[in-house]
Amino acid sequence: MAVTAEGRYYPGKLGAPRGFYLGPYIRFAHYQGNLPEYEYQLTGPEGEEVRKTIPVSGKLNKITAGVLTGVQWKLGEKLYLDWWLVGIAAGPAGGKLRGKISLSPEEQEAVRRELEDLDFRRMKTDVEVDDNGTRADISGTFIDLRAGICLGFRF
Repeated sequence: MAVTAEGRYYPGKLGAPRGFYLGPYIRFAHYQGNLPEYEYQLTGPEGEEVRKTIPVSGKLNKITAGVLTGVQWKLGEKLYLDWWLVGIAAGPAGGKLRGKISLSPEEQEAVRRELEDLDFRRMKTDVEVDDNGTRADISGTFIDLRAGICLGFRF
């Protein structure tokens, strides 16, 4: 779920809501769901490599602010075409990932090693692995890009 508040400034002679515009905006977003299973590898009792998976669920919250550029055309009495050329925003984000599964001490060590090798760009992570599974708390800066085409009807 995401909610976006946006204002628009039309610098051209056509006036609002037609022509080129700049649209500063702020977006509040909350995402949650089940992720693809996390796969890890460990060495079995006979030296063979064993692959196992952990079901992962998580949530992410973010607040971003930025500016959108676009062009809007009036196609008829009440019909408009809005082309979002490009929008960019940045802001804080944080989330939690959970993988609930029973892990032996050997499995815990294998998962811990693999999680330490993951690169969460621009994000700070706090990872724990125990006999009940994994937990990762993630925080940092999130960057959004927007582009698109909208067809609008004026009431």
